[in-house]
Formats: sequence, structure tokens, C-alpha cells
Amino acid sequence: MHLRRPNLFYTVLSVALATFGYWSFLNTLEPMPTPLMEASGSVSAAEANRRKGSIHTIYFSLHGSQKRFAYPGILPRIDDVWSSLELGSNAQVLYTDKDPSTEVVELWGLTVNGRSLIQPTEAYRARRENGYWGLALGIAFTFSAGYMWFKGGKGAA
Repeated sequence: MHLRRPNLFYTVLSVALATFGYWSFLNTLEPMPTPLMEASGSVSAAEANRRKGSIHTIYFSLHGSQKRFAYPGILPRIDDVWSSLELGSNAQVLYTDKDPSTEVVELWGLTVNGRSLIQPTEAYRARRENGYWGLALGIAFTFSAGYMWFKGGKGAA
């Protein structure tokens, strides 16, 4: 008779990934932060971080501001934002600064040269939708961990 024992490594890995998924979902349940801080000025620097050929995150700075603004790929129209952020263009940013000791802040609204690219409600909705992917990840890896535990590797004890 063969006894089954759990494959501990894959079980722990599945639990860790499930925890990460649930954590990322729970972070999106917070209400939209208020009040939002505002900064405006001309764009002094902009860079796009790419992954597998597409833009993952845009970082940019405004003249007169010590902060760097991050436009993550979970927000809509990242390619449109990148093509609009030319050096010297006028930008107005709505953001939160959860940790004043860091340079990068969380962007919630962006207007470039009078054209609104994202509003806070749209950014909130995009972050919530991304959290649902975290929930799906958590559920999938919870089932994976259960499967690994109960149907683990074959072997005689």
C-alpha cells in the first residue's frame, strides 16, 4: 500500500501565492483617498519602464517638485499617456503621498496640456479591477495548495 504525503515545497509556494493574491485584493478595498494633493508645472523628466516590449510604468517629474509621479500599467491608456508626456508640456497631477520619505508618489489624476488623461474615479475603478485579478489568483492558489496537500507526491512512508 502506498501512502501519500504532501509535497511541502509546492504546498508552501501555493499558500504564499494565495496569500499574495488575497493581500493585493484587500488593498483595493480601501476607499479612494481624500483629499488628493495637487501639483502642476512643466514636465522636466519622463521615462517609460518596459517589460516584454510594452510599457509597464511611466515615471515623470515636474519642474519645482521633488516628487516623481508613477503612472502604473494597471491604469488605462498608458501608451496615450506616454505619447502626451513630452518634456516641457504642462501637466497637472492629483496624487497621494502615503510615505513622505519616498520620492515616488501614487498618481490618481493627470491632465496634460489641458487634456484630461485620467480622473480619480477612473483610476480607482482600474485599481479595483486589478484587485479582482488578485482575488482570482488567491482562489486559484488556495485550490492548488489544497490539491498539493491532499494529493501530494506518491511515496512510501
